[in-house]
Amino acid sequence: MIGLVLALALIAPQQQIWTTIGGGDSCAMWTTDPRNEAVATFWIWGFFSGRNSGLNINVGRTTDGQGILEEVRLECQASPSLPIAAATMRVYERLRAENR
Repeated sequence: MIGLVLALALIAPQQQIWTTIGGGDSCAMWTTDPRNEAVATFWIWGFFSGRNSGLNINVGRTTDGQGILEEVRLECQASPSLPIAAATMRVYERLRAENR
């Protein structure tokens, strides 16, 4: 598997993307640059998956991955300077409080 990833990295066209999403990265970085879409998507899904696993619960069970992304996108549209991590946590905690 690692060999495949390395091979793909060598033949893939070089483009600049940021790979440390979360923390201080703003919602605006995600919502205004399509190159960041995949990185943000996987980070958000990973956050939900990891937090659910760590807490042994299933927040987000009433929707799918795209629904979760859209909820975070709405939070980001309302507060573009908010870090993606904070927007994701807000959505997670809201869905958790609503037992969704």
